[in-house]
Amino acid sequence: MHRSLKIAIIPSSNPILECMELALRDLGVSLLAISVVKENNSFVINNSEIEKLVQFKPDFVFFIARTGLLPINREGGLTNHLLDELQIRYVIFYFDFPRCMPQLCAYSHNFLQHIFTWDRTHVDIFKYYGFSRVSFLPLAYSTQYFSAPASREKTYDICFIGFLFPPKDITQFYNSLNARLKRKADELLNKKIKEEAYKIFVLDNMLASEQLDQFTHYFNYINYRYNNYKRKSYISYLSKSKDVHVFGDELWREVAGITVHSPVNYKEAIVSVFANSKINLNFTSAHNTTALTQRIFDCFGSGEFLLSDRQDDNAYLFSVDNIEIPTFSSKSDLVDKVNYFLSHPEERFEIVQRTQKVVLEKHTWECRMKTALDILLKN
Repeated sequence: MHRSLKIAIIPSSNPILECMELALRDLGVSLLAISVVKENNSFVINNSEIEKLVQFKPDFVFFIARTGLLPINREGGLTNHLLDELQIRYVIFYFDFPRCMPQLCAYSHNFLQHIFTWDRTHVDIFKYYGFSRVSFLPLAYSTQYFSAPASREKTYDICFIGFLFPPKDITQFYNSLNARLKRKADELLNKKIKEEAYKIFVLDNMLASEQLDQFTHYFNYINYRYNNYKRKSYISYLSKSKDVHVFGDELWREVAGITVHSPVNYKEAIVSVFANSKINLNFTSAHNTTALTQRIFDCFGSGEFLLSDRQDDNAYLFSVDNIEIPTFSSKSDLVDKVNYFLSHPEERFEIVQRTQKVVLEKHTWECRMKTALDILLKN
């Protein structure tokens, strides 16, 4: 059914898009990649690429966030863009918090067919802003994307792969806010620090920042400040009793008691780090309200063990198959779980075997793209 479909892809720096492309090709979809360049915070396309797009006559154009909204002019208060002008149906995928919602709403969307978002709570946010065709589409594992690990020797007991956001940039986000939003942002952060299960990135909190010029900075400040706090405080606490290896940026060297390694290439080396570690750690960003991170799928999909903080979608996506993703709920619980799983390698192996089987059967990008195409064709 999908082999007669033609889909144009507008590229993105997000590696997820390549995973989607590989899956669509596997489903027999004819694909065309369209080149765009970023200029002055928007994306532009040259005439030869437009001609390629017109001649290809795609059924849909797929892109992530705003990369495919190529502005032409403003009419009636809205910015017209190329795909509406050419009357080509397009589909937007969001694998981030929709922090650029005011900019998205500034465009005409006469040929928007659907929005897919990785977080169930974001569906209501999009619908509040007038987008009626929105579906939940979680992240997944790519069976074709990653380079094979060089070895599976467990060199490290505990590893974390991730960056810290530069504090000076967080301060700049904060200083750009008005006094009311500063108070609101700090109030939300304090609630989240006191109660980790508290959900910041929901519709009611979003409405507090509707000013276009401050909307993005408001959520960047909250997200990056909390992520830095959580990653540093948990890793620091764990390192008091365990050897922790962090693959990330130089900011990690400010955290005492850990071993810092250079960042790893996502496509070429991340699976090797997973394979060389007995326990891989995952800390979910604040903007993931219920959603699971890519790390859950990548690590278990590649056959390695991961210990994660708690997220609602652990149960939502996996409980139907009697899979329980190993999680921790506090710093002390993290230490307890690390101690337990380090001393029970056979249980780690059993968890990986069961979880990998389910990921490969139900949570690959081939599965996700089939779901998306079925929804689009049904509509």
